Amino acid sequence: VSLEITEDLGMLLGIFTAEGSTASRTGSRSNVITQSEILNPEVCRELKLAWTRTFAWDLKHFRTADQRIFYLPILYAQFFKTLCGEGSENKHVPDFVFNANLGVIRSYLRGLFSGDGYSDGTRINIASESRTLIEQVAYLLAYFDLDCRIRVCYNSRFKLYYYQLSVIGTSSRLKFHERIGFLQERFRKVPANGPRNKELLPISTAGLIYVKTRILNR
Repeated sequence: VSLEITEDLGMLLGIFTAEGSTASRTGSRSNVITQSEILNPEVCRELKLAWTRTFAWDLKHFRTADQRIFYLPILYAQFFKTLCGEGSENKHVPDFVFNANLGVIRSYLRGLFSGDGYSDGTRINIASESRTLIEQVAYLLAYFDLDCRIRVCYNSRFKLYYYQLSVIGTSSRLKFHERIGFLQERFRKVPANGPRNKELLPISTAGLIYVKTRILNR
């Protein structure tokens, strides 16, 4: 697949990184993006619009609105899997995004945070099983002069560890909403002052250099 690198493509890749899944077996039809059209109508609407503008045909969907499934044809699923990784623990930012213009990076991050992140007025967080993805997101946020921290969390229900990134500081949270933002209206709350969690690990300049080195060596 040969495509122009546009903001619509960035949005699609961000949403897929957050909500997409592909089957390991070649030829399987279990390649989908899942989302609730009741809870997140803005995400579903933007997904459909960006898909049509990018590929010039409408994305098919199934099931009820509260558990909407958008089906990815096999070749398109392979395209997204190659760029974004297979399985939650192996997701990563597509390599080309790091050198794309800020509009594409902004769209990617907006799609990603709208799929896997949230904001309640005092916090802006995103979580993933993929350490690589969370480190790369921290690196991309630095493009917009945003401060963040990462911590390791444990989900006792599913017995797995995951990584949570938090945008820290009132000024960074304000800039996030101004420069990136969420698709969902309910997440566009004016950020308030909040205490910094001392347990969070800061993303230092040295840490960003380490992440960049890992990216270049992939």
